[in-house]
Amino acid sequence: MNYSTTQHRIFNKNYNPIKDLEDKYSGLIDVIVLGIVAFLCLIGFIFSVEMVIYTIYCCIGIAICLLSSKIELLIYIIPFMYIVPSIQNNPALNDQSIFSSSGNIIYLVCLALILIALVIYRIIRDHKGKKFHLPQLTFGFILLGLSYYLSGFGSGYESMSNCIYGLAEVLSLCLTYFMAIFAVDWNRVPKSGFAWMGLFIGLAIVFEVFYIYISQDSSILQIAYDRGTIYAGWGMYNNIGGYLIMTIPCAFYLACTERNGWLYLIFGFVLYGGVMLTTSRGALLTGSGILLLSCVVALIAAKGKKKKIQIGVTLGLFAIVGIIALIILLKDEGIGSIIDRLIYLEDNGRFAIYKQGIEQFLEHPIFGAGFYECDVYQFGFVEIAIPPRWHNTIVQLLATGGVVCLIAYLYHRAETVVMIAKKRTLESVFIALCILALIISSLVDNHIFNFGPGFLYGAYLAFAEGLPKERKEVCKF
Repeated sequence: MNYSTTQHRIFNKNYNPIKDLEDKYSGLIDVIVLGIVAFLCLIGFIFSVEMVIYTIYCCIGIAICLLSSKIELLIYIIPFMYIVPSIQNNPALNDQSIFSSSGNIIYLVCLALILIALVIYRIIRDHKGKKFHLPQLTFGFILLGLSYYLSGFGSGYESMSNCIYGLAEVLSLCLTYFMAIFAVDWNRVPKSGFAWMGLFIGLAIVFEVFYIYISQDSSILQIAYDRGTIYAGWGMYNNIGGYLIMTIPCAFYLACTERNGWLYLIFGFVLYGGVMLTTSRGALLTGSGILLLSCVVALIAAKGKKKKIQIGVTLGLFAIVGIIALIILLKDEGIGSIIDRLIYLEDNGRFAIYKQGIEQFLEHPIFGAGFYECDVYQFGFVEIAIPPRWHNTIVQLLATGGVVCLIAYLYHRAETVVMIAKKRTLESVFIALCILALIISSLVDNHIFNFGPGFLYGAYLAFAEGLPKERKEVCKF
C-alpha cells in the first residue's frame, strides 16, 4: 500500500479500518471465531457453566452487531447454543436443572430478544434506501407456520400452549434463515463459511460424546451396549447422532476446496466415528449413506494430483475403519450377537407408534390433534414444554396438523428443492447433502422438530440461497 492510498483512507470519513481488515482476512476470522465459540461451548458442557457461556455468546453477538460488518459470525454462533447444556443439567432427567428455573429461562429469553433486536436494527440500517426483496422460501415458511399454529383446530385439544409451541417450532427452522438472508452481505461472505460452521459444530459434538464416554466407569463396549447412558444435556444418543450427521458433508466440501484436502477427509471420518459412538441406528444408517455420497462428490470434484491423493487417503481410511469395526465385532462375542445388540433390526416399537399416530390422524384428518396429544415416550418434567414425538416426519405432520400441515410441509420442501437445484454449485450440492441427512434421519426420529437441527437447517438454507452462483472466492484460508 503506497503513501497516497494510506493518506486517502485516513482522511476519508467513510473509511472503516475494521471492515478493511475483515475483507482482507475474512476466512481466517471465520475460523478463529468458530474455534473460540466451539471452545466456549465445550467449557459450558464440561463444567456446567451454561449461563455464563450464554452471556458471553450474547456479548460477542452484541459486539458483532454494533462493530462488525460480518453478521454471518452471529449466524454461526446460534446453532452452537443448542449443544452447550451439560449432562448434569439435562431437564428431562433432572428436575433441578438450571433450565427448570423460570428465572433462568426469562434471562435466556431476554438475551435472545436483545440479539434479535440488534439484528433487526442492523437490517434496517444497512438496507436503508435499498430495494426490498422477499427471500425465496418466504411463502413456504409462512404456510408452515400457519399450519403449525392451527394444528389441533376443531379437535377439542386446542390450547394456547399448542399455538405457542407450533410457532416456536417453525421459528427454529426459519430464524437463522431470515436473519442471514436479510442481514448478511452475501457478496463478501466466504463460500466456505457454511462448511467451517458445520465442521466446528461436528467436532464439538464429537468431543462431547468422547467426554460422555470417559466420564463413566464402564468400558466403551459396555456403554455402547447400554445406550441409555449416552446422553448430553441437550438430548440422548439419537438426538446427538441426528445432529452430528448434518455436519459430515462439510468436511468433504473443505477437502475439495482447501489446501491439504486429505486433512479434512480425516475430519470427515472423525465425525462419522462420533456417530458410531452414539450407537444411534438411524444416525448410523443415514450417516453411512451420507458419508459415501460425500466421498463420491468430493472425489469427483477434486482434480489432478489432489484427486489421486484424496482417493488413496479415502480408501485407506475406509480400510482402517473396516478393520477396527471387524476387531470390535469379533473381540468378545460372535459377530451375530454383536449385530443383534447394536444394530438389531427390530422396529423398537416404532410401527406401533406410527399406527397410533395414523389413528389419531384419521380421527382428526384436517387439522390434526395438535402437538401435545402424543402420549408415547414420556420424559417427565421436560414434556411440560416439549411434547413427545411420533418419531416419523410424515406421521408427526399428519397426527399433529392433519393434511393441512402435510401440504404446507410438502410445499416448503418443494421450494427448497427447486431453490437448491437451480444453483447447481459445489456449495449447493454439499448443503443439499447436509439437509438430506436431516430429512432421511427424521423418517425414524423427529430431528427436524428439534430446535438445534432447525437452527442449523435454516443457516444451511440461507447459504444455499444467499451465495451468488458466479463469484470468485473472497478469501481463502
